Amino acid sequence: MTDYFVRKESAIKLNKLLGLDSTGDEQDWELELADIGKITSMLNLLENKTLNFHDKIALSHLIVASFEKEDEELGSVDGDRIKIFADFLGDNLQIKNIVREYWVVAYGNLSKNLAYLIFGD
Repeated sequence: MTDYFVRKESAIKLNKLLGLDSTGDEQDWELELADIGKITSMLNLLENKTLNFHDKIALSHLIVASFEKEDEELGSVDGDRIKIFADFLGDNLQIKNIVREYWVVAYGNLSKNLAYLIFGD
């Protein structure tokens, strides 16, 4: 499955909407621009009607990367924000499966605890 890669046009759109400090040359956009301080804004953006399917995949990757950064830097994650994201994924199973495929199977570095909190398995 290759749908899990972030499309450049989605990254550009999200950079603008979130005010991310992107050079446009990021190799691993979601990892390089993960931002603990913007998780709430990212979660709010999930409901934006201008986002298409691929934008939501890219945003979901950015959210997971930001949660991973929060977990690594603070030793924990905000349970309320995790629940908001997990509920979004529960309502959008195709996005959930694509994002999980990348973070749990292909990337494989996501902690088991964080993977469980986000994906429930």
